[in-house]
Amino acid sequence: MTGLSKAATPLPGQAYSPAPNRVWPMAFGLIASVLLSFFFDEAVRHQVQQWQTPLGMKAFSAVSKYSELHFLLLCLVPPFLFFQWRRDIRSSRWVIAIALGCLIGGVMTLTIRCTTGRTRPSALVEQGWYGLRHEGKWLVGSYDYNAFPSGHTGGAAGFAAVLLFRRRPGWGYALLILPLAVGFSRIYLDRHRFSDVMAAILVGTVGAWLAVRCLKLWPPFYYSK
Repeated sequence: MTGLSKAATPLPGQAYSPAPNRVWPMAFGLIASVLLSFFFDEAVRHQVQQWQTPLGMKAFSAVSKYSELHFLLLCLVPPFLFFQWRRDIRSSRWVIAIALGCLIGGVMTLTIRCTTGRTRPSALVEQGWYGLRHEGKWLVGSYDYNAFPSGHTGGAAGFAAVLLFRRRPGWGYALLILPLAVGFSRIYLDRHRFSDVMAAILVGTVGAWLAVRCLKLWPPFYYSK
């Protein structure tokens, strides 16, 4: 029982049992959403462009800037120090899991988008998927050809999705606004398409699941009679 809070201590007659698995429904839902999102790329882009204003561009540029990995990780320092001060080891491990999920999600999206060669919607080149090379040039690291999936959104999804794997996510659901806001900002700024964002949310969620698995926080447990 090491690392469990006092509130989680079993009462007489209770058993320590794994919580119901919700990974597969979540996975199938996200995969289906990604596949469907390709059909709405142009419609979403066209609609969002109609909402663009100078003030909106500034606001969502700030959202995009401050959702980069290093800023997200810095946000975790205060809660980690607080839980360490409280000697709440389990909560500290969840904060570490969030950081790890953010890193894994960011690295996975970066790796994938360096190989797909999908053009950004704002790129002044012929739109398409070009893979690793195009016209004798390597596209790895080429900004205009690294759109799929969104790196910003992948890191934010890895950050937020970790808490969905708790037994009772509670206020963790509120964190879902982070990848949604970041993803919308990338579409608003015309850096990514809708499918780039949806794929990044899927990859980031996988990163979050890997993080909680690595730290042995999944499957969650509860006490029942």
